[in-house]
Amino acid sequence: KLMANPKFLRDVMARETFSRLRCGIVGIYVFRKMLPEAEYAFKQAVELCPLCPEANFRLAALYLQREQFEAARKVMNDNYKLDPKNDRIEGFLKQIDQVEQAEKRMMELQIALSTNGISEAALELAGLYRKRGKEKLFMDLISQILNNTNLPPSAYIEIAKLCAYGSPPQMDRIVEAFQRYLQRE
Repeated sequence: KLMANPKFLRDVMARETFSRLRCGIVGIYVFRKMLPEAEYAFKQAVELCPLCPEANFRLAALYLQREQFEAARKVMNDNYKLDPKNDRIEGFLKQIDQVEQAEKRMMELQIALSTNGISEAALELAGLYRKRGKEKLFMDLISQILNNTNLPPSAYIEIAKLCAYGSPPQMDRIVEAFQRYLQRE
């Protein structure tokens, strides 16, 4: 209804306000993991005010979270056309590229891990899981690595470092890694 009203279309402040209100409601959808509804509402917020940075960035972030890199890139490129002086857009586009590269590298490492068993690739993969916030995959892989007796002692130090940098640090895994290190040395 609003988009059919010529008075609304001319009122920049009203468009931005309604867009921000729609984004506020989307927070509930995201919290409740109602991602299709969140995507639809973010698209509405962008339609209400295409220049609203909050709507564009949050929609792109949702796509990035769902690993829909092309959709995230499209949202940010469309926003860049409307707001070419916004430095944050270029930064977000770089972030999309970095996340996409990390995802591709994780796939390569997962294949290497399945064919070659536990190796240096496993440590790199664990580090990428941690960076991307995939805690369950990280913890499962760390357990596999710790249960492997063919690792050099330095690998256990790397495991301890990986477990230390995170929120929260995995103290039990750090202790276990140091115990394995001491047994091997």
